[in-house]
Amino acid sequence: MRKIMLAVAVALLPGVGAACTWLQPFEMTQIAGAELVVVGKVTGYQDLGTPQGTALVTLQVEEVLKGKAKGEMLLVWNAGMAQGPHEARATGRC
Repeated sequence: MRKIMLAVAVALLPGVGAACTWLQPFEMTQIAGAELVVVGKVTGYQDLGTPQGTALVTLQVEEVLKGKAKGEMLLVWNAGMAQGPHEARATGRC
């Protein structure tokens, strides 16, 4: 009985393919609940080395799509977001 329960539990676990992230084109309708949406250039990235994964990202705001912002912003990027912090994704214009 124990082996059957273990087999069922393993079968219900998400596979490696389910853990992948897919980058999709930006659509404002998908983030209607956001209070701030900006476009800018990343000027700094600092990994805080926390076990759950947290980084500070410095962004020079170029355009505000929703909300109010200007100048330079310091954002906290953590693993609780759709995609965890990755230095490679925090470069250039975003």
